[in-house]
Amino acid sequence: MGLLDVEGISKRFGGLAALTRVDVRIEAGTITGLIGPNGAGKTTLFNVITGNARPESGRVVFKGRDITRLKPERICPLGIARTYQQSRPFLGLSVLENVMVGVEFGRGARSRPGAATAEALRALEFVSLAARARDGADALGPRERKCLEIARALASEPDLLLLDEVMAGLTARETSQMMDIVGAVRDRGVTVIMIEHVMRAVMRLSDRVVVLHHGEKLAEGTPAQVSSDERVIQAYLGDGAGDAGRHA
Repeated sequence: MGLLDVEGISKRFGGLAALTRVDVRIEAGTITGLIGPNGAGKTTLFNVITGNARPESGRVVFKGRDITRLKPERICPLGIARTYQQSRPFLGLSVLENVMVGVEFGRGARSRPGAATAEALRALEFVSLAARARDGADALGPRERKCLEIARALASEPDLLLLDEVMAGLTARETSQMMDIVGAVRDRGVTVIMIEHVMRAVMRLSDRVVVLHHGEKLAEGTPAQVSSDERVIQAYLGDGAGDAGRHA
């Protein structure tokens, strides 16, 4: 049994099958890349894992516990946190206050005076945002908002962090900086699943890669195995993907 086991998950929206009998095992201490074309079911799978969507069949097991029917506010304190593809800061709060929300809803030592503030500041330091702690969240640029999302998620003290396209829209330099942050998250002992279209990041950071296509698991393996799989190349990666995987 892995840290997280997704077993036979199917999810429909009306007549559309978003996920069909998807199985994924996530081992502790790893980074798993979750890739596939737009509409493949990647974010839906994140929503099922975090309790934002309830599947028609299958189950989600986290650290040996079936969490399939739990709501997000009960799943987060168990040790699962996430970011969103579109950053969702609380614009009426400061950067620090945004991250303190993560402490309050996670497993942080929020009962001790000052503990939430200290934990939030540590999370901001980790993503190099401590200098902006007192600024309003609405003053942050796109890259900084992505870092704020990560800091808020980390402040909940997760064992498993789900990252939804945290590198989308970044410059090459910003992407490299974000890759360093994701690697450092894993070095802290946090297991990571990341939805990402930046193949350089996926191939360099991931221990394993899972490919979804039309709501089904098309392939799974090491970055080298997936980047040379003809089914994956035809469905998603395109010509030259094998070379890109080898040289990433």
